[in-house]
Amino acid sequence: MVSTRRLEYRNITNPERVEGVVIGNSHADRILLNNKNVFYLNESSALIIDSIKEFSYSKENFKSLKYIIFNLTPVEMYTNIPLQYPSENTFLYRRSPKAYIDVFERSVTVSFSDFFDKILSFFTKNNDNSMVMENNRGFTENGRRPLSVREHENIIDWKRDSHYKKNLFIHNKELYHENLSKIKAVFANSKFKVVVVSMPLNHRYVAHMESKFNEYHLLGLSRFTNDMQSLFGKCYINLINYPLSDKYFWDGDHLNKNGAIYMEKIINKKINNCLSPQYTVH
Repeated sequence: MVSTRRLEYRNITNPERVEGVVIGNSHADRILLNNKNVFYLNESSALIIDSIKEFSYSKENFKSLKYIIFNLTPVEMYTNIPLQYPSENTFLYRRSPKAYIDVFERSVTVSFSDFFDKILSFFTKNNDNSMVMENNRGFTENGRRPLSVREHENIIDWKRDSHYKKNLFIHNKELYHENLSKIKAVFANSKFKVVVVSMPLNHRYVAHMESKFNEYHLLGLSRFTNDMQSLFGKCYINLINYPLSDKYFWDGDHLNKNGAIYMEKIINKKINNCLSPQYTVH
């Protein structure tokens, strides 16, 4: 098992040992891999360009890199700016040879929720039960954000309307095609083994997402999954409509800790179906 010791920032002490990386958005924190040679670089935004930055960093700095696990959702095909402001904890740090690795922008923006967490931390113990938000809770030794032990938000946001705000969700088919071209050029034609994972979404979220695609006459879920299947074959793992009870969701598009544990063996088996016989995850 990878140690769950909390690190304030992501630390990479042995980059030469990293053979696999996990990139994408916050959904990827629900992909539970315990390999010591796997490192998480995923961020909280939902921008394909950020995933490309993470991939570029991996190629340049992990000399033993063999495979990429890329978490991707349909909404990202139409997202133009981050779904939320980055936390300073989402920027990549390590102990040596330098303190800061310039993977993402140098400017550090603190969101309101991060500020709230900082104030809260002065009055509560730093453990899962006390923290209300999921930001600012550190990282495990393999770079993954630990999940809250709370089952879900106090008021569950099933539809996640924040994903469809003006100037965030772009009503343009051309953006879909642009992002698809980037995915094909960077990932589908890569010399590394690439596994693309679309994590489970609550049925309410899926229905609302499809209604937005239809409202703006966009290419929808079936087109997205068909395109990913065409590009990645058995290495595209489509779990979007995986039948799960509400009790396994934190909100409309994130599994909670119990949901991640429930899906762990299922996801890892599917990843290994792509990676084997050369590599395995657990």
